[in-house]
Order: sequence, then structure tokens, then C-alpha cells
Amino acid sequence: MLIVVSMIGLMALVAWPKVAVVFNQSQLRSARLAVLNKFNQARMIARQSSRHAYLVRVDTLFWIERSPRLVPHGSDAFDTVGTYLNVGQYGVTVTGINRLTIDPRGLARSAGTFTLTRQGLTDSVAISGMGNVIR
Repeated sequence: MLIVVSMIGLMALVAWPKVAVVFNQSQLRSARLAVLNKFNQARMIARQSSRHAYLVRVDTLFWIERSPRLVPHGSDAFDTVGTYLNVGQYGVTVTGINRLTIDPRGLARSAGTFTLTRQGLTDSVAISGMGNVIR
């Protein structure tokens, strides 16, 4: 019985690093997909409202704004649309562009890349000027 328990312990010891890598890859993919979905949501909002939409990032927090405001509110020219996305919940850090502009046709007015990192693993969401997503 002791030999069987020892063998199971050794197998778990060998397999644990692989399980951790797979978990980190899964979290990174989930964060990448969430950012991609937020970008697609911004494109859809721009097309439906016939106004410019902006995918805004501050650290690990993403949200969508559009302009011009339809109802004036102080000096702010932007409406915040939808919910916030915090990719920090996946244990991911984000670098890259802070604001991506999408015109009313659904095309990105500027190209940029969001680089996502977790535990030494890296993935990215690169957006071309035409609004195409390139890995």
C-alpha cells in the first residue's frame, strides 16, 4: 500500500508543472477572447449608433465609449457604453495601446496591439487599420 501511495505521489509531482502550464494557457486564452469580444462589441456599437466608438484600456480594465454625446453632460464628450471588462481577474497583465478608435463603418481608424502576459506566457490581439484582428 505504501508503494502505491508513493508511486501516486511521484506521478503527481511530475505532472503538476504541466497542469500549471495548461491552466495558465487557458487563463491567457480566456482573457484574449474577452478582449476580442469587447473589440467586436465596440465595432457593433459604432455601426449601430452611426457614431465613433472607442475601445479604452487603463491597466487591465477595458470599456467602450462613443462620441459625440447625444445629451450634453458637463464638459464630457463621451458616452460610456456597456459594462467594464477587467482581464485582471484572469491574472493577466496588459500592455499596448490605450485607446482604439472605430469609425461608424466599423473600421478601426488606427492599428494597434494589446499584449497579454501571464506567468511568462504571452499572447496578443493585433488590430489592423481595416478593423481585422490579427493574432
